[in-house]
Order: sequence, then structure tokens, then C-alpha cells
Amino acid sequence: MVMPTRIPTTRSTRWHRAGTVALWTATVIPALSLGLAGVAKLSTHGEWDRLFVSWGYPIWFMFLIGVVEVLGAAGLFVRRTAWLSAYLLAAVMLGAFATLATHPGTHLLRGRQAPMGSTTPAVMFVLLTIVGTVRWRQRRVQARPRQGASADGSLRRYWFPASQGQGVGVTAPDAGTAWFAAKAAVHRLPPGATVSRRYVEDVGLGTLGLADFEAASKQPGVWFPAGTVRPVHLQAAPTPEIARATFVRVDEDGSAHALTAAEAECLATSFDATDGARPAIKRHYDSRWPSGRLEGFLPRSELPAHIPIQPGASSKT
Repeated sequence: MVMPTRIPTTRSTRWHRAGTVALWTATVIPALSLGLAGVAKLSTHGEWDRLFVSWGYPIWFMFLIGVVEVLGAAGLFVRRTAWLSAYLLAAVMLGAFATLATHPGTHLLRGRQAPMGSTTPAVMFVLLTIVGTVRWRQRRVQARPRQGASADGSLRRYWFPASQGQGVGVTAPDAGTAWFAAKAAVHRLPPGATVSRRYVEDVGLGTLGLADFEAASKQPGVWFPAGTVRPVHLQAAPTPEIARATFVRVDEDGSAHALTAAEAECLATSFDATDGARPAIKRHYDSRWPSGRLEGFLPRSELPAHIPIQPGASSKT
């Protein structure tokens, strides 16, 4: 039995988009500024050579900084090297800040020597540090399985319940990809049907009454509906006795209880897949719902050995 999960809400999606725009803004500004400055340093006909000499640096160092700035600016737009390029350019800006702070005087402004402080490299340093940190964290996250993704990157089956007792079946590497595919398949459902963000992962097709789609569901993409849309019902256990023998209830404080008669009956009841009152089945003991709550029904096989099962009579619900 798997734990129902929910794709991020519209509000979180908007925040994600705003963060993406801010990240790319913080990337483009230093990339253009330092990329153009790097190209200018590689030219033998300019003011940069005189500035570097006045600061006490050799000409070869100017060319080295120019190459680093050009390559670093280009690397900011490559996913695998963005974090490294950002940190490398941030180090260059730190050096520029120190140079201008210890050698107050002139800097290039619109092709001429003009008074300028160390504010510009300081701002660039902050932007590049932010970009480098975010890109590094994204790189680490990408190395882990995404929400609803298998550890080995293989495909998984997702079932998105729809209104009117219908649903959409998708095979994809992660829940996010599956959700976009499910939304695109809404037109295959009867008019007025809507797909829920709440999905069931690795659901058995026999449970859904869709055993005929077993072969199709092994390929990536939308495998259902592909013709007639059927009502969908989910049932945790065939009988109350089996429910009491195979499930426990986990409370918010982490304690585990045997099922009461009412709870066992609930788990043995067939619910419509879109019914919000259907039992909350946890996949793992420490799994939490999108709201952050821990409570729910858990297969006994997933209960840690050190957690005792208390009598059902002490149930809080």
C-alpha cells in the first residue's frame, strides 16, 4: 500500500517561478558585465593594460583575468558548471574589490578613466555568491531522487484520480513529470472532468480494475484513458479481519495502536478514488503528509521494531 501524495500547490508554483526569475536575473547581470569586461581585457588596444600596470600587476595577469571572466560568464549558463563558474567569478570580484579598495583612483567607465569605488565588484560578488550557492544546492538535489521518483531513476506508475470516479494513469520517472502529462490528458476524459493533484504511486492495476493495461503501463507516457473511462475504487484490505492483522494506526506523537473495529471496517470499505474521506495510508513510518502531520494507517511490516503496538482501546479517534 502506498502513501497518497500531493503535487505542490499553485502558490508554491508561483513562488518557484518568482525564484527562477530572480535567479536568472542575478545570473545575467554579472554574466554580461564580466563577459564584456573580459573581452575588453583580451584586447591589446584599450585602457585595461595601463590600469593593471598602475595597480602593480603584470600584463599576463590581465589576460588571465580576461580569460577567466569570459569562460566564467559562459559557464554561468551551463547547468553542470554554473556553480563553479559563479564561485570562480566571485573570487575574481573579491580580488577586484581588494584592488580598488587599496588603490583608490581610477577605473574604466564608458571607455574612459573615471573615479570609481569598489561598490560594483562588491555587488557582483554578492550576486555571484548567491547564484553559486543556489546552483550548488540544485546540483545536490538533482543527484537525489525527486519527489515520487525511484532511487535508480527507473519509471513508476502514477494514478491521478479524476472527478466522476475516473482517473488518469501515467508512467514517468517522477511525480512532477507525471502530473504535467496527466493535465495534458484531461481532454481524453468526458467533458467537465477534472484531474486531482493527489496521486497514488505504484498502484496495482488489478486494484483499479485495469489489468488489461499492464503491458501499456510499462512504457513512459499516458496509458489510461485509452478508450473507455472506468470508475475507480480503492480498498486497503478485503475484510476487517485482514485489516486488523496487517495495519496499525500511527498517532501524531509517533505511537502505534492496533485498529479498533471501526477503523478495521473503514480500511475494508471500498472508497471512490476521489473521496477525501478515504483512509490515509502511510507508505513508511516516518512519512508525513503535505500538511506535515505524521498520523495515518501503516502496514505492520513498515513499523520499526522498537515501536510497541498499543491496544486499540486507547485510540484517540
